[in-house]
Amino acid sequence: MASLITITGNTNDINLLIDSTAGSIIEGTVSEEVAAEVAAAAAAAAAAEAAILEATVALLPVLDASNSVHNMASGLEVKVTSELGNGRDIAFNKYGDLLTVNDDKIVIVRMGSDYMDPTFVALDATQKRTLISPEDMLSWPVSWTKYGYGNYSVPNHSVVLRHYPADSITTGSLAVTKIFTATAYALFCWDYDDSTYYNAFNSKLTNGRVLVNKITYGLDTSDNRWGYGGHVGHSLIFNQQGDLYISSGSMANLEVDVSGILTDERANIQYITDDKLKLIYNDVDMEPVSYVDPAWVTLMARGIRNAAGLSLDADNNVWAVCMGFDSMEITGVTGVGPVGEPLWNSNPADVLYKLDPANSGKKYGFPYSFISATDLTVDGESVAENNIVFIPSDPEESYDAIGRATGGFVNPYTKADIVGNAAFVQRADVIFPKSSSPIAAVFNQDDGNGNLSYDGRSDSRLVKKKTIPGEFGLVTLKGSWNKRKGSGGSGYKVVSFGLTDTSGQDFYNNPTFQSGHDELGGLDISGQLTGGFVPSSVYRPTGIGLDKNGSVVGTSHYGWMNPPTRGGTLVTIYKPTPL
Repeated sequence: MASLITITGNTNDINLLIDSTAGSIIEGTVSEEVAAEVAAAAAAAAAAEAAILEATVALLPVLDASNSVHNMASGLEVKVTSELGNGRDIAFNKYGDLLTVNDDKIVIVRMGSDYMDPTFVALDATQKRTLISPEDMLSWPVSWTKYGYGNYSVPNHSVVLRHYPADSITTGSLAVTKIFTATAYALFCWDYDDSTYYNAFNSKLTNGRVLVNKITYGLDTSDNRWGYGGHVGHSLIFNQQGDLYISSGSMANLEVDVSGILTDERANIQYITDDKLKLIYNDVDMEPVSYVDPAWVTLMARGIRNAAGLSLDADNNVWAVCMGFDSMEITGVTGVGPVGEPLWNSNPADVLYKLDPANSGKKYGFPYSFISATDLTVDGESVAENNIVFIPSDPEESYDAIGRATGGFVNPYTKADIVGNAAFVQRADVIFPKSSSPIAAVFNQDDGNGNLSYDGRSDSRLVKKKTIPGEFGLVTLKGSWNKRKGSGGSGYKVVSFGLTDTSGQDFYNNPTFQSGHDELGGLDISGQLTGGFVPSSVYRPTGIGLDKNGSVVGTSHYGWMNPPTRGGTLVTIYKPTPL
């Protein structure tokens, strides 16, 4: 490596360009005495460069040969950037400002690089404002929310942006940026004025429309035994072509139709093509299309119980995190885990699927089966971890200790129909321990130009630097809201997985956020619910994204103690600039 060394003597300073590795002179002629000084200076420069390199390497994640990230963070800095209530999915506008669904509203946060300053404390109130509030939603007809105003009629999970250049929607159309979000029942969009840095933060959203309705609640069942509130948070993601994917979760741990037959009708992921979205934009008088109308919406995957988060990788693949059913014991499935413990202590797995187009039309298994989180022995047969496990019919009603149905359903499939049958996806791409509750994922991948690949949520005009090495994905594990003692519930951290080795590794796992969870949740020996909810002090990561600096940015959810004693946070994980 070439270095410029200055030697100061009684005569004029001598400037020499030297090879600091070999100590040889590249430019300049001097005496042997001065050359010896040059060699000594070169050795000192080489030692200094080696020290800088060693310090820099110490700041990076430890990578194995498969590019999987291990144990976070030898040296990545972590800062709580802001208090932010109950945050969810993350997107960025073209200037790098962060948008998230936060406590039933869409919030914008003016992000910069200030968090890298050692003197940084937190973003102040002037750097955050509300773009859409619950009150703003009152202008929509009640018919679009079906259940009236309240929790079902506000943004509840996802926000995404899409910029359309002039003439791209139709001939003569102006350039426009649109913001999309979903309530429990409908997909909404607005025009977003990001023409200037000022407007992007301060302007009001305009030309709001309902694009799609009958999401989740458009599919009706009357058997409320399986309800328990349901999964009404819909994740959104665009692919590179502009097709918009929408997830719909099951209403239950297991779901049956009115005849008591297991059904996967609600548990699906569908998409609207870019061309059809533009047709809807162009007809301002058009009624919302139905999520269950195949003329407008195309099925991508069925049988994914609760795809809480959709994400996009550099190869334009859509991925879906999915939660297995919550802590319950299905009476028709008997078996033990790897050390002889009851099967349900550690199963089923929570999972991450890559929605391979080759699997289009296949079923992903819920509610007819589940993915094993561990090696199992089921009904006397060995089942390796990350394999599909059949759930047999159990028409006789039964309930667990807190009243959840564990029997009383008919599986329309046989084991031979599911296990080993190509009509069903047999394995997940990544598995997580039971009750980890994966919420969102993002990919740290190069776009081929040294920048981060398009994430499907942010404005595609934003150029993000890739600063954390390796090609890997990150997943937030929120952790269960409540779990049985000894059930193997997990989560409360961010994990990474390599794209060639998909075993999950800890990326951000701060134990100081996890006080007392095992003692506060679960059932006592008489079957009564103890503790109730997760304490508010537990760190429960939710949304995750990569900002314009290549830093990992995450939102979190407070625990469910009432009232909460600690709000959620905005956390930034970044590679500091070496001194």
